[in-house]
Amino acid sequence: MQSRSQQTLGANFEVLSAGAEKALRAGCDVDLLNQGACVGDDVCVGCDLPGANAVLPQQDNRFPNNELRCEGNRTCSQNVSSATFKFASPGQVMVCIGDVTCTDVWKVSNVGAACCSSANDGDTCSNSSFNLTANDALCQNDVCCDGTRVCTNSTMDDVESLLCRGLLACSDSQVILEQDLYCNATSESNPSSSGSTCTNSSFTFVANDTHVVDCLGDFVCEDSTFSFNENSAISFECDSEAAGTGGGQGACNEATINLAPGTQLEHHYHGYDEDQDDLPRNRRNRRNRLLGGDWTHLFPSPKSGDPFAVFKTFQEELSKMADACDAYNDASANRPFPECFPMYVNNPRLLELSVSL
Repeated sequence: MQSRSQQTLGANFEVLSAGAEKALRAGCDVDLLNQGACVGDDVCVGCDLPGANAVLPQQDNRFPNNELRCEGNRTCSQNVSSATFKFASPGQVMVCIGDVTCTDVWKVSNVGAACCSSANDGDTCSNSSFNLTANDALCQNDVCCDGTRVCTNSTMDDVESLLCRGLLACSDSQVILEQDLYCNATSESNPSSSGSTCTNSSFTFVANDTHVVDCLGDFVCEDSTFSFNENSAISFECDSEAAGTGGGQGACNEATINLAPGTQLEHHYHGYDEDQDDLPRNRRNRRNRLLGGDWTHLFPSPKSGDPFAVFKTFQEELSKMADACDAYNDASANRPFPECFPMYVNNPRLLELSVSL
């Protein structure tokens, strides 16, 4: 199953409008905010708009280019006391480009889609909070975060799909989303800075739908929690050495997956050395599939012990089952993994676990 996030995102950088002419005005220029054109270093900073004044643009329903563009270094910030900026109409985009842009503090709601990127030092959209418009008929409510520490320590609500690329992008954050999550260690904006994307974060999938989660590259998704709603079908891939990421280890290290009843999870784990002589062939490129749920699953680090311990749960039943299947496949390396399961066919908590050989 290919991630929709890889195929298309409504907030793709390439389809966003070119923006406004560069301007160099310091402080919080409300005129620039109303034009959706906070372009230049130290522009639209320290803003404190109370009540109705925080609805943007103030005199119209839409920005001239249907976007609020913050482009430059240290551009777009609010005072802690400022009300959350609210887009007057849905279907409009928030674009934050540059270093330390849309950060400390930056709170925006009723956003159609959002893209944050940095080619240099990063910290774009860090310590920020933005809510997208639920069920927006005009926009696919996607968010793009690309670059060093982009979208870190942030809160994102009502996201449809989320794309995170680069060193520590989307880390230490809280995200509520409906569809897919794509985390890649390598930034397109700053390829020299990579790894630990989507770490130590909470991703809550609220729709009972089909979801794709990709954690690709060095320590991507480490120590993060993923929670899925009832009756969801999930394809979950962890690949430390995915093409284009520069390689590494520890994808999904110590990550936790919470599955509600009725969920279906197919988990693909890659990233340890397939050339190890002491690693049986049937223990490589694992694909675990779980049907049913209502438990918590852990993905311990391959670096901390047996690579086959990549997938475990707290439940004693699953531990016993995994041990039994290990022994079976060690003795029968060329036979299909699921053959060891007839003895567990009556176990209602785990119906199928398989490995692709």
